[in-house]
Amino acid sequence: MTAEEFVKEFWLLKESDVNGALDFNNQRLTSRLVENMGLTDVQHQQLREVLDAVLTDTLYTILLGLDGETHIGEHQISYRIHDEDNNEITGGNIEAYAYEYFHEKGCS
Repeated sequence: MTAEEFVKEFWLLKESDVNGALDFNNQRLTSRLVENMGLTDVQHQQLREVLDAVLTDTLYTILLGLDGETHIGEHQISYRIHDEDNNEITGGNIEAYAYEYFHEKGCS
């Protein structure tokens, strides 16, 4: 797995979580809670934007933290993550892809 593929998995997770939270046809707790709020269409769209922003900020920070570029909690530490073939995914390669996926283009 490359650093880009690793980041893309986080981006896909974010998209799935945002969409799942707002899909009333599934059994997720978040979707049931949102449905019970009785939001208007405008409020529903605003909630989508808030959820997307919160998950973007959280996952982007985690990815940068794993690459040693920011802190996760109170500590800033460089982590080493390897794929199943022992190829290192971290090491400064995650930051650029995280910015690209979470702040520029999303997923193509």
